[in-house]
Amino acid sequence: MHGTTGEEGALTVKQKELIALGIAITIRCEGCIACHVKDALENGATREEIVETIGVSILMGGGPSIVYGEKAYQALDEFSKELSTTTNGTIWYNYCQQAQFSNFINSIKKA
Repeated sequence: MHGTTGEEGALTVKQKELIALGIAITIRCEGCIACHVKDALENGATREEIVETIGVSILMGGGPSIVYGEKAYQALDEFSKELSTTTNGTIWYNYCQQAQFSNFINSIKKA
């Protein structure tokens, strides 16, 4: 998230990332899902918090959100496995490469 939106305020950065993840699932944005799962984990979200966010998103987004909720769950599994061993962007790169987000990856690597 950019600018002051990504800073602590009335909501913590973790809370904002969970909200962003819920929106990403509902609007079916695969790149956004991966990014916000990663950022939520890095800002202290637990597996249980992310799974509950996925559930609320599916409730609010209906049937199509089930497909994208599953993508969020897959990203959670991927990032959870590897997050403890590296935080240098390798996880993000690997996930995006598998999902074929090559243009998106290049912009993230430059950031």
